Amino acid sequence: MALSRLLLEKALVVTVPGKEFGMEGHLRLSYCTGAQDVAEGAARIRWALDPSSPKEIVIGGKKVVRDWL
Repeated sequence: MALSRLLLEKALVVTVPGKEFGMEGHLRLSYCTGAQDVAEGAARIRWALDPSSPKEIVIGGKKVVRDWL
C-alpha cells in the first residue's frame, strides 16, 4: 500500500496494491495505453525507486525533486 501511494504522490503513476487482488507484496500495473506512455510510467517508477537516478525530473512541465531516498 505504501509503495503504491508513493508512486502516485511522487511519480504520478497509478498502481493497485497487491492486497486488493489477493497478492500481498505485489503491485498491479495496467498497460492500457500507448507504448510511449508505458515507457514514461516505467521511467518515473525507476526514478522514484532507484537512488542512482537523477534527483530531479520534469513531470507535466513541473520540476520534481526526489527527497525520500
